[in-house]
Amino acid sequence: MSSISEIPSAATSIASAPVPAEPTPTTLPVDIDGNSYSLIPNHHFPTFIDPITGSTTFLATEQFAPGVDTLVRCSLLPEEKLDQILEEYSKEGREEYGGVEISEVSFQRFKNNEDRTFVAEFDEGVLTGVFDGHVGDQASSYAYSVFPSLLASALSSAIRASPNSSEAISSALSSAFTSFDASIGSAVLQLFDSKPIDEWEEAEVKEVLKENNEVVRRAMAGTTALVAFVPKGGKEVWVAGVGDCQGFLGRKVGEEWTATPLNEEHNGKVKSEVERLNQEHPGESETVVTKGRVLGSIAITRAFGDFPFKFPASFTHRIFQHATPPFERFFKLSVCLSNSFTPPYISATPSITHHSLLPGDIILLASDGLSDSGLVGEKLSSERKAKFFKALAKGDEMEFLEDVAREVGHGILKGVGGNRARRVLENVLWGTDRERKAFQLTAELPEGGLLQDDISVVVIKV
Repeated sequence: MSSISEIPSAATSIASAPVPAEPTPTTLPVDIDGNSYSLIPNHHFPTFIDPITGSTTFLATEQFAPGVDTLVRCSLLPEEKLDQILEEYSKEGREEYGGVEISEVSFQRFKNNEDRTFVAEFDEGVLTGVFDGHVGDQASSYAYSVFPSLLASALSSAIRASPNSSEAISSALSSAFTSFDASIGSAVLQLFDSKPIDEWEEAEVKEVLKENNEVVRRAMAGTTALVAFVPKGGKEVWVAGVGDCQGFLGRKVGEEWTATPLNEEHNGKVKSEVERLNQEHPGESETVVTKGRVLGSIAITRAFGDFPFKFPASFTHRIFQHATPPFERFFKLSVCLSNSFTPPYISATPSITHHSLLPGDIILLASDGLSDSGLVGEKLSSERKAKFFKALAKGDEMEFLEDVAREVGHGILKGVGGNRARRVLENVLWGTDRERKAFQLTAELPEGGLLQDDISVVVIKV
């Protein structure tokens, strides 16, 4: 079994002609840091070049990040320095497994990265996937450490017992998801099974929580999961997922390349998920999902962990509210408890799809941070994003890529081979635009500021 490792990208980068940015207005504070910023040739933003050191800083605006409504100081460092920062704040890998090439990358510059990616080779084939954690990285880190080997064992047993049975593989995937999640919850319940919950005193609860903080925190935290299983030979793939990660299959049909979704997304904005929850919790339609959030609090409808939404409200009130950091820090306790009548409200049952594979196929798995990033998230439709990500992973279709580049405002880094996942990441965030790259890697954000969600990408080349 192999895990993510830091491997420099081997992709060749050839800058396309960048799309010029619209200059920002000249009515700007010129002494934001004691220096005078102005619009100068070959720069799209108010810029200051230190006359002694030659270092360059500039003031970026929401042009690069919708929603950032303040001037943000950035350092226009040399390309190699920017790449060093990227490598410091990302993890990446690229390997071949039985003729199947798998590339992976995970990136976050401005906070602790709660995403995890993995690749696990075993006798029956190869597993790979993405975990997108929330409320901390405890659940995603635990899933990364434990779930791949558990899943490999379940699949091996199923395949040996029922060779050539696609149903057996799907069943093994589903059972592994639900049993793994159940083990996270049962580990917490066992801490408090010596007497009824309502008999536990606050001081006793806090002592148990203090001694078992890791066990409790991974149950309170949560993570989405999207996993692909490619059996030896690379002729088919099963994709199983909970939450809102996204998977796509890129395939050439005739002279056209298509991008087909590989999984269902599970969140409070998906009609089928809202209908399912209403059916499972009759009489609670006004509270089970409000404003796209389960119990008015959490966006996703399926995940590992998130046991405050799976255990009875009495357990959350008596136990979880005393955890460190407190439950109230992440979700409004009063809202959750007042609307929690018939838990569980979050499911760990995955959606599963099975597809045949052809030579040349591309599979892309990604956390939702990729699709939501910057101007790509703002300007491209879901269908166009899927085609864009697929084309980036393939490394050709340059006419289409250049067309998209005009929409998102930067040129495309070209290259065949190397780390395909990293190529997707870089082209979504900045492409050939050095100022945009500097913005994403050096922006001096106010305390608590965040440019984008964690981004993780896995690319499978058949």
